[in-house]
Parts: sequence; structure tokens; C-alpha cells
Amino acid sequence: PGEIDVASYTADLTERFRNRALRYRLAQIAEDGAQKLLARILAPLRELRRAGQPHPGLSFVVAAWLRTGQGRDENGRAIEFEDPGPAGLPRDPDAQAADIVGRWMRHAPIFGDLASDAALLSEVAEIYAAIRARGVRAAAAERHGREGRG
Repeated sequence: PGEIDVASYTADLTERFRNRALRYRLAQIAEDGAQKLLARILAPLRELRRAGQPHPGLSFVVAAWLRTGQGRDENGRAIEFEDPGPAGLPRDPDAQAADIVGRWMRHAPIFGDLASDAALLSEVAEIYAAIRARGVRAAAAERHGREGRG
């Protein structure tokens, strides 16, 4: 994967969401997240891990998806979305980060061989804990710098 100008991408995406003619619903965007994760995140994550290359953004996306899957937003409000991928997986937003990450990432249909990667599980658990403790924006700023780079 080539370098992405995260600041430009974020600005473009923000502009797109402000366009009222595009009737995006956040719930619609979140639907079937497991399938999107498989194709758009986990495939390149595998490639980068095999090549020994860094992948901080991809690990962050995995942690954020796992946190969303717990069914509460950063303010403790319930969030609902359609995603049959993690059906039957435990929702326990107050469990230890390593427990949630371990249980969810060992769900073979979604994560497959990545579930046995102890270093990846540890990295994702660390990010998950930061998201839960400080919120996704603060965790991203800490991890990727003010402009989302890194």
C-alpha cells in the first residue's frame, strides 16, 4: 500500500458527508462491517505483517471496529447496526481489553490466521484500551499525531 495523505482524505470525506444530496446514514455505513473489514482491512494487514511492514492505521481500524461491536458509544449510549459477521460474539464493553480482543479476534470466520498472531492481538488490545479510556479521536491523535499521520 502506498502512502495516503490522511489530512486530505479526511477533508474530502468530511465534505462528502456534508453533502445533503448524498443520503448517507451512519448506520448504513456501519452495516456489514465484518465483510468490509475482511476485504478492506484484514487482507492488506496480512500482507503488511508478512512483509514485516508497519500498519498502524489498519490495527487502529480493527480496534475501533471491535469497540463499536460492543454496542455502546463513547458516552455509554447504545448503538445498533446490522452486522451478522460477529453474531454470537460476547458484548461486554466493560471487560478487559485483552479479553474482548482475544475473544473477538479468535472468531475464525472473520480473522482466520490473524487470531494466532500474539503480537497483533497485543497491539490491538492496547489500541482498544486507549479508545475505551480516552475516545477514538484522542486515541488517534496520540497514536498518529495531530494530523492523523504515522
